[in-house]
Amino acid sequence: MQHSQDATGVRVSIMYTDLSVIDKRLQPQAIQKVVRNLGHREELGLYGAEVYKALGEADIPSLPVDLSSPLLSGNLVSLTLDRRERTGHTRSINLLDLTVLIEVLRRMPLLRDFAMDNVLTKPSATLAVDLTPIMPIKLRHLETLRFRSTWVANYRLFMRKLDYTPSLLKIDMGAECSATKMGNEQNNGLQLIPFEIASSVCEIEVANRPEGYNSNAFRISGWRREACKPSQCSPHATFSATITPEESSAQGISAFFAEHRLSLLSVESLRISWAKATYGGAHPANVPSDWAPLLRMLPGLRSITADYTTSGWDCIDIAKALAASTTVSGNTELTCPNLRRLEFQSVVFEPCLAEFLEALASVLELRHRHNINCEELWIGSSDKGIPCNGPADFEALRRKRKQDLIRAPVRSR
Repeated sequence: MQHSQDATGVRVSIMYTDLSVIDKRLQPQAIQKVVRNLGHREELGLYGAEVYKALGEADIPSLPVDLSSPLLSGNLVSLTLDRRERTGHTRSINLLDLTVLIEVLRRMPLLRDFAMDNVLTKPSATLAVDLTPIMPIKLRHLETLRFRSTWVANYRLFMRKLDYTPSLLKIDMGAECSATKMGNEQNNGLQLIPFEIASSVCEIEVANRPEGYNSNAFRISGWRREACKPSQCSPHATFSATITPEESSAQGISAFFAEHRLSLLSVESLRISWAKATYGGAHPANVPSDWAPLLRMLPGLRSITADYTTSGWDCIDIAKALAASTTVSGNTELTCPNLRRLEFQSVVFEPCLAEFLEALASVLELRHRHNINCEELWIGSSDKGIPCNGPADFEALRRKRKQDLIRAPVRSR
């Protein structure tokens, strides 16, 4: 057990500890936080009801506490429920039905932070009907929500029963989902990330293979303008959606952006973080080879960055997507008409570099002819931007070599 004195009294964490050895001299009213990492059932008999009046934060892995326990009190401002395995402890078989979780949270009107990781049962075929008579839960102080469930229906139905206005600022969700079931027509117009949250971001990151997920999984995160950049500290994302699609990741990504199209019109920056599954090899079959449909749904884009994890083949595909066009009222319109900045961080180290430079130069020429010019171009680790303002610059780009695109080492004196 660990405990320390702060301005509010004693803060207590219980981690892999026999409850019988807890210091009984601690004043119950001073207990502000209980973290249960026991991994097995054990009653909190040590604490009387007066303790729970002071309890503000509870982290309950493996659900070792009965849901009728006063530990889950109305004073909680932070609650974490999960089923992660711990060394030496077996994952609990306990699972909650969504209807039960809703009633538990109804007791916590002061909740600011709620995290739930795979503690829900598979939704029954009648769950939507079962939830119909249940009143929404009002969590008017909720600021951050982490909701992970194998089944996306649990998340969607939970959000329908959650009254979180006006406080909710951040969402981190994860689920498996069929791309064909993600459209608004399938979900009564309620998109995966609420409109008021998705529409507040100006930066988006698309990443594949999030840690702990299979090869088709992808994560889409968004940042508000005042938040830190994705390259600096991704935990501060305004929203993060981790999806394991039943189809390919390409179909899943397209479905996500189609569902959120109207709420992402103000996005100005796109970061692509696509793992090098085929570094130096053939074009992979499981990643989007055509990024144009996604880019068309982000008309306000001013910057695209393919980061150091993105394969050379994907860099080529991204470049080619910028040559895609549509015809509107007889006029040809290119993808991303407001694009002004491009950055490709690692293609310089791949065998397809020459093919990439040719594709990129051709695309920039085409966009130049349509009076859409890139103002900033960065390739590799060079600390100098590459000119891209006219025909001479495009020819020079084609002739670039690896050594031209790598920052020169600093010589020690």
